[in-house]
Amino acid sequence: MNPFRYSMMNVATTHDSPRLLTCFYNQGKYKYLAKPNEDTSYKTGKPDKETYQRVKLYLIYQFTNIGAPHIWNGEEMGMWGADDPYNRKPLWWKEFTFQPENKNQFQSGKKLYDNVAFDTPLFNFYKKLIRIRKENPVLSNGSMDFITTDDKTLIYSRTNKNAQIFVLFNADNKKQN
Repeated sequence: MNPFRYSMMNVATTHDSPRLLTCFYNQGKYKYLAKPNEDTSYKTGKPDKETYQRVKLYLIYQFTNIGAPHIWNGEEMGMWGADDPYNRKPLWWKEFTFQPENKNQFQSGKKLYDNVAFDTPLFNFYKKLIRIRKENPVLSNGSMDFITTDDKTLIYSRTNKNAQIFVLFNADNKKQN
């Protein structure tokens, strides 16, 4: 394996893309028609609970993968937003309160505004992943071996001379053994 992979940034989103939560909320879009004025069905409001769960699974993968996890400023605060300029909103600092945010003028529905605020549970999830990675050097320097990669199950290990960690994902609604 190329040793340079260990120092590469694992980047999902940046200042040049929609925010991570919005990317996951609009499946299959990423940068394609990623603004409400480009696609009137593009969802710009607060993502649903399923989106948060899928983002958490992705973050576990990002923090246990080879390379350095990269967090775009504000994503750990729970920020969402479409492509530029919607991804460059002021940060949702914990000590401030904010006016409700317009989802966008193109979407129909009863709820046109979302409350925006610092997301403490998501912030704590990021902190937990950072702590796990720091406490387990194998996640920074260990080799990666895929064990199972089938329909909705992914299992891989990270191994170095001192430790081995197994990472298991079950994206199905059924329990797995």
